Amino acid sequence: MYSKAELKQLQIDFWEGFGSYCRFKKAFKHRKGKFILYDTKVKGVEMKFDVNKEGAFVILEFNARSKEEQKERYEQFETYRYILDAAFPEGQTWLPRHERESGEIVARVYLYKSGLNFHKREDWVALYEFMADNMQRMENAFEEIREYIN
Repeated sequence: MYSKAELKQLQIDFWEGFGSYCRFKKAFKHRKGKFILYDTKVKGVEMKFDVNKEGAFVILEFNARSKEEQKERYEQFETYRYILDAAFPEGQTWLPRHERESGEIVARVYLYKSGLNFHKREDWVALYEFMADNMQRMENAFEEIREYIN
């Protein structure tokens, strides 16, 4: 069990380590900057990472303020699902309704890797690999879909 301060430091160490991993990964040398994440240029659509004691997530989230807009965005992406299916032949999970810990309802498409524990430093490289590789694939598919919806 970690104290609040220890958990905060663990999170800082993890995310700083992830940044270093991405800076030095050969496949990312061509990148101009960071991952797209919140700068998707599509209102109500964000890309996210999440890690916990059970595993890691790479998330494409639809969180427009209006439930109608949120549903519309999700359905637009569902129309082009074949692009994500091609990028992730192993599959991804589509949730038209997901409740965050805060109680907010959003829609999500995500990839999940179980069996890795954020609290175990020896799992960090495997977490970094999963997150970086899959977010890069998610971004590439997203860019292709964005061409059609903008």
